[in-house]
Amino acid sequence: MIRKVGLAMIALAIVSLVAASGGASSVAVERSIEVAVTDDPSAQPVAFYTEASGENDSRITVTNRVDEELTVTEASVDESRVGDWGQNVSVDRTRASADPGSNASIDVTDVPCGDAVAAGGLPIEITVESGSMTIETTVDAAVACDE
Repeated sequence: MIRKVGLAMIALAIVSLVAASGGASSVAVERSIEVAVTDDPSAQPVAFYTEASGENDSRITVTNRVDEELTVTEASVDESRVGDWGQNVSVDRTRASADPGSNASIDVTDVPCGDAVAAGGLPIEITVESGSMTIETTVDAAVACDE
C-alpha cells in the first residue's frame, strides 16, 4: 500500500512538471500603423536650395516649413566624398536659425572650382533641428567658375 501511494505521488509530480501551469508563457500584440506618402515637395518640413553666390562660393538656403523655430546645428564638408580638395573650404552658418516660414542661410566659400564642378558640386552635410524633429541630409552645393 505504501508502495502504491509512493508511486502515485511520483506520477503526480511528473504530471505536474509536464503539464502547463495555466499561466501565459507568451504574449502577442498587433498594432496598425498608417503612413501617408506624398509626392508634393511643399509637404516637406524643410526645403534646401543651393545656388552659386560668386566664383568659388555657394549659398545654401534652408526654408523652414514647420510651426516652430528651426536651427541648423551642423553644416560641414562631407569628407567621405571629397579628397584633399575639400580641406580649405569654409562653411559659415552664422545666420542659421529661421522662424516659421522664413529662411536660414549657410555660406560656403573658398571652394576649389575645378574639383567641385567635376564632382557635381561640393557635398555639405547638414543637420537641422526644430522641436523634437531632427533632419540629417547632404546637399551638393552649387559652384560657379569663371574660366
